[in-house]
Amino acid sequence: MFENTRKDELFMRRLMTSERIKQLLEMLYFYDEETYEHSIRVAYIAMHMYDAAVDEGYFDVKKTNKKYVVAAALLHDIGKMFVPHSILHKKSGLTEEEFRVIQQHPKLGADMARIYLIPEVICEMIENHHKKMDGSGYPYNGNFPSEGALLVSAADIFSAITEKRSYKDREDVKTGIDIIYSEIEEGHIPEAYGEFLESIIDNLMAVS
Repeated sequence: MFENTRKDELFMRRLMTSERIKQLLEMLYFYDEETYEHSIRVAYIAMHMYDAAVDEGYFDVKKTNKKYVVAAALLHDIGKMFVPHSILHKKSGLTEEEFRVIQQHPKLGADMARIYLIPEVICEMIENHHKKMDGSGYPYNGNFPSEGALLVSAADIFSAITEKRSYKDREDVKTGIDIIYSEIEEGHIPEAYGEFLESIIDNLMAVS
């Protein structure tokens, strides 16, 4: 999937096999393998974006911890275990009622993570990965997303665009980056995140 270093693979393996994260990922895999594979892909994108951000001095690593960001990326869609397959894989457009069901998955996922005693900093990123910089988006909780949640959001958007799903074909990397920049122009995610995504273009080409 990515041209990862041995250090990258070791970091991801340790995270994925930590007891509570492993339990949640196993449940997600058995509920919906496509969503599980998407989550792994988002985690790798988020990991490489985070490293690029740190290289540029963008993150305070004490405030925005790599392990927490990548863990949130791994678990960002666990709330979709509460969404019926008929909605997850629907080939036609969703009705308003079905979309409202989809909109519940970040909060449901965060609450599930809390039950498993996942650190709150990770739960916040799970809950807010569909929020915009100005606090809009969903869930409607009145909160502004953290830098980590916005990074997971950018990785999630890019991954969703450039991967094949049961209901759509995948777009190429260029299209994915163009859409990220349109999100930036709308003020939804920080401008720097587009630059970090472009800086890992060689890895992204491997999944186009």
